[in-house]
Amino acid sequence: MTFSPDRADQILEAGLAAAKQSNYPEAIQLLERFLVAQAGALHHPGAIKAQMALVVAYGRSGQSKKAAQLCRELNRSENAKVRAWATQALGEIWEKGQRGSAEVEGTGFVPLVEMPQPRGERRSVFIPPTEMNETSAQFLGEPELLSSEEPTQPLDRPVASLAAPLDPPATATSRPQRWQPLKKISPARLQRAEMGTAVVLFLTLCGLWAAIAALPIYWTQFATTVLKWNAYIPPFRIPFLAILLALALLFLLSPWVLDALLKKLYGMKPLSTQTLAHFSPESHRLLQRVCQQQRISLPQLNVLPTETPLSFTYGCHPKFARVVVSQGLLDHLDDNEIAAIYATELGHILSGDFSFMAWVTVVLQLPYTLYWQAAEAGNWLRSKSAARRREVPIVATLLSIAADLLAIVSSLSYGLYWLLRNSGLWLSRQRVEYGDHTAANLTGNPNGLTRALLKIAVGTAQTLQKHRQTDYLIEGFDLLTPLGCLTAIHLGSLYPHGSLRSLLEWDLTHPDRHWLGLNNSHPLMGDRLQRLTSYAHHCQVNPELDLEFATASTPRHRNTLLLQGAPFFGTLLGYVMAQLLWFSAQILYRLGVQQITWLASDYDLFASFMLLGFGLGTFLRFNSFFPDIQGIEASDIATPQTLPEWLANPAALPIDSQPICLEGTLIGRSGIGNWLGQDLILQTATGCIKLHYLSQLGAIGNLLPPRPADFVHHSVVVTGWFRRGATPWIDADTLRTSTGRSLHSGHQAWSTLLAGAAIFVAIVLIL
Repeated sequence: MTFSPDRADQILEAGLAAAKQSNYPEAIQLLERFLVAQAGALHHPGAIKAQMALVVAYGRSGQSKKAAQLCRELNRSENAKVRAWATQALGEIWEKGQRGSAEVEGTGFVPLVEMPQPRGERRSVFIPPTEMNETSAQFLGEPELLSSEEPTQPLDRPVASLAAPLDPPATATSRPQRWQPLKKISPARLQRAEMGTAVVLFLTLCGLWAAIAALPIYWTQFATTVLKWNAYIPPFRIPFLAILLALALLFLLSPWVLDALLKKLYGMKPLSTQTLAHFSPESHRLLQRVCQQQRISLPQLNVLPTETPLSFTYGCHPKFARVVVSQGLLDHLDDNEIAAIYATELGHILSGDFSFMAWVTVVLQLPYTLYWQAAEAGNWLRSKSAARRREVPIVATLLSIAADLLAIVSSLSYGLYWLLRNSGLWLSRQRVEYGDHTAANLTGNPNGLTRALLKIAVGTAQTLQKHRQTDYLIEGFDLLTPLGCLTAIHLGSLYPHGSLRSLLEWDLTHPDRHWLGLNNSHPLMGDRLQRLTSYAHHCQVNPELDLEFATASTPRHRNTLLLQGAPFFGTLLGYVMAQLLWFSAQILYRLGVQQITWLASDYDLFASFMLLGFGLGTFLRFNSFFPDIQGIEASDIATPQTLPEWLANPAALPIDSQPICLEGTLIGRSGIGNWLGQDLILQTATGCIKLHYLSQLGAIGNLLPPRPADFVHHSVVVTGWFRRGATPWIDADTLRTSTGRSLHSGHQAWSTLLAGAAIFVAIVLIL
């Protein structure tokens, strides 16, 4: 978010004035807002003043971790006086701080064991304001740094980022020492989701085997009927027992298989309880207390060396449970927020859903690991081929062929991963509510979990924009993490540029939001934060967010919804009509009417009517789904030109297509790992949004140049159709670079071709 110089100066002066008047919550909000607005210019004198004032404000508010982190940043200043001040302040933080602050004591829990002393530097909290060091006190009195002028207009809440995290509102009450437990949630829904996941996963694997086994049969039929060859029809059988035994074996071995995978490919290391206590004493006490009360083994703790804040739990039994967090989560979340995340993971262990999700994850990791390892190997071979093209052309050609074969393997593996991933979506959504409920019960701090989730979203988006691609770890373990990958990127990147209230309104008020979120891995963020808000009211604390407007629902537009799902409703209607005809033929046959008895034995009728319904439904919604976009430019669009404003309509459906012409940087993976357009994200000045691209030659055409992956890390102008669903996206029509290169998508052509082919096949089957 950027402001005019005058506006930024007003925010700075207001923040410094609040610090001088000892109004530290307001000072923190204003100064953090100013620093976010000055991103990229933190060595500006005004930014230095704001950072120094924030150190003092953090200290007098008991936020030693943030103060120490800011001191380290000031130590890199080019100003020797600033460095000296930061060094002195940091030294006094470590020397005078003591473990066991009032915040920790306010949890109402008594440690079951003595707190271990961490090695190396000791974490601490700031001493009370009356004991602050003389240097800081003098700083607050310097008139040239602080102004007592009041801001000329009301200011919004500060932007959340890892450098300027969310803090509770000034009106929020402290955590209660005692609270009534939340009403228990019936485990029936979770148990149904677990059983359903197991059945769907088994049937999906059987269906895949059947599809592969049927290919030789289709070839034999073609060879005998068209080519007139004599060919032996191969046997067709599905090894149900073998698939079932393989799945059972993967379930039992899931913790050790994932251990090996995470250690070898992602650098996972053990996390000692002493180290955890160093970062979050409350988390350490929570684990000890809950495990003793529930009589379960302390889960094995691990840490991943990635700056993206994330966490997940896996295992086949509570005795073999592993709780994994990232270094980014430990570094950027506060003590009580880390404890809230660990409480959520304990909730998954206590409910037992972690074992089923670990099982699904193991199955998914087989094709996903093959996908990105084959892609990395293929990229390496392509680079070697390019280097030897002039020296040894034959070797270069062979290397290029090998790279192309790996590209095919990588693409097929990714398709298999996404197909199998659907089996775990239901359970992944259901388990979140149980985990959040348990976390609120164990900590009495739903506000801590609210802040943690928002920080995870912001941190994920920041990591994406920093590295300019989605980490394989985040995507591959998406079903296990606290937030879905795309949801985190979308919300975290837009949060600094718009109102959180408007960003969540669709999640809270759209009448069909749950149907539209069926292909999401996690519940809608708005619904989830609303539940945490209700938990805060139950615990008799002021909620972190005001989501009271969620009780009002936007009007339901039946015609629009029917048009949105026309292909699917058409398919269902076709099946119903075929069923009625078949049933009528059966009755007439028993009554002795022979004219239409052939319908009773013609089972192609079902396939033909369903294909016919799908094709007609696709044609029916075509004009609404793809409004005319030819020759559109940014100046031709009447709708707002920022992503937060495009998301402001709480009643929008994906079919409410908005033609867009948007400029930004295309980020995502480069090379073979992105040939199918798996990781295409448009980074604009007001946030990031997912791009969908389909080659004019169809999905297979994505493997042929030119590809959208060739435009990654370039500035592009995208024209297409903006879709508002549970996760917003853009169906790209054209991509143009500043150098004049362009790429045309085939969404319209392939939608027409698919509908026409379905109707043609249906007519052939009927005739």
